[in-house]
Amino acid sequence: ITGGLVAALGLVTLPYMKSLTSLLGQIIFKFTTLQPILMCMLITMSFAFLIVTPVSTVAMGLILFNNANYVGAGAATLGLVAAAAVLSIGTFRAKSKGASIAIILGAIKLMMPNCARRPQLFLPILTTAAITGLSGYFLGIQGTHESAGFGIIGLIGPTKAYEMNPGSLVQIILAFFVIPFTVAFIADRLYSDVLKLYKSEVYRPENY
Repeated sequence: ITGGLVAALGLVTLPYMKSLTSLLGQIIFKFTTLQPILMCMLITMSFAFLIVTPVSTVAMGLILFNNANYVGAGAATLGLVAAAAVLSIGTFRAKSKGASIAIILGAIKLMMPNCARRPQLFLPILTTAAITGLSGYFLGIQGTHESAGFGIIGLIGPTKAYEMNPGSLVQIILAFFVIPFTVAFIADRLYSDVLKLYKSEVYRPENY
């Protein structure tokens, strides 16, 4: 019975999700026509936001970057990294080490309920994404429509970036690991400990 209800709910909401995905896709596509630095920051922030919503970042990446916009695809990849960095650090601080590991391995969407209940969590996510996207542009990070929706899951994003720019190992380490996780740590402390906008417990997911 439960399975049937879930399936029915999915069928009812499917047209609305399609419309929402299409609308978001059109908005993000507009970003690809902007000046490169601004484009990278906005795309990175967009994908960092989308990964904690029901919208599929993999599908969005396939739709948006099936052209030669390799820089935009790289920015999208970094958006997922930024979100993962903030949420993994946050859940670790909330003493949910299992959730922290799961997020690094790709289960970022398990944090959707937390972000919905506490929209303040988007502040460190978007801050980290903006800075990570900016650094990604200057470090020459690229990707494809196939890697845009994965981030560091399975090291797909870093691997593709290296394939497209051999010899850029240092830049990739900086863009995918050092910068996003450092900025995420600082941003989380800023918004939680300094500005007192939320407590670390808001990161604790259910059942962890």
